[in-house]
Amino acid sequence: MASSTYISALLRRLRSGGEHQELQAARTLVDLSADSDDNRAAIVAAGGIPALVQLLRSTASEQLLRSPASEQLLRSSTSEQVQLVSASALGCLSVDSPGNRAAIGAAGAIPLLVQLLRAASEQLLRNTASEQVQLVAVELLGCLSCDGPDSSSAIAAAGGIAALQQLHSSSPSVEEREEAAAALHNLSNSEQAGAVVLNAKGTAQEAHGSADPPAAEAAPAAEAAPVVAADAAVPASAPPHVASAGV
Repeated sequence: MASSTYISALLRRLRSGGEHQELQAARTLVDLSADSDDNRAAIVAAGGIPALVQLLRSTASEQLLRSPASEQLLRSSTSEQVQLVSASALGCLSVDSPGNRAAIGAAGAIPLLVQLLRAASEQLLRNTASEQVQLVAVELLGCLSCDGPDSSSAIAAAGGIAALQQLHSSSPSVEEREEAAAALHNLSNSEQAGAVVLNAKGTAQEAHGSADPPAAEAAPAAEAAPVVAADAAVPASAPPHVASAGV
C-alpha cells in the first residue's frame, strides 16, 4: 500500500504542477488505484476524487477554447493525455464502490464526461488519444448510470442521453456503441431519465419515418429503435477501460 504522504504529494502535483507533472502524477494514481482496494481508499481519503475531477475540468475547458485550425496543430496534445489518464483514474476509483461513484458525481464529473462525448460527435477530437478519452468517458457514464435516480437525473440534465444516442448511432467503434447502448439501457430503467430516453427514441423514429421503406414501417418498434439490449446493462462493478501508463 502506498503511504498517505506519497499520495498527498501526488495530489499536490495534480493541483499545482505543470502539464507534464500533472500527467505523470495522474498516471501514477491510475497504477495505484488499479493495484489495490487500500490504495483506492487512501486516494479517496486524501481528496483524490475532487482533484481528478478538477484536472478533467481544466483540460476540458482548455479544449473548448481551441479553434479547428489550432486543433490540427495540437493533435497529440498533452492535455488530451491528461484527460485520458485522469478519467481512467476516476474509472478505477468507481469500481465496486457506490460511495466513490456518488462522490465522482457530486464533484461535477458528469457534465464534463458528457462534454467529452459531445466534442467527439462534433469532430473536435480527431486523434487516437481523444478516441480513448471518449471510450473511457462513455464507460464511466455507464458505471454512474447504475447508481439510481440522482446519477440518472444528472446525466439527463447534462444532455447525456442525446450524447449517448449520438455515439450509439454514429461511432465507428463497436465497443463505444456497445458501451453507449448499455448506459442508455441503465438510464431507461430510471423513472427520472427513462421517459427522456423513450421520448428521444420516438422523436428519432418520427424524423426518419417518412424515409423508411414500407417493410421498415411494418417492423416492430423495438427493431426500429436503437438496440439497447436487456443484457447490455453495465454492472456497477464492471472495471472501466484503464489507460496504459505509457499513454
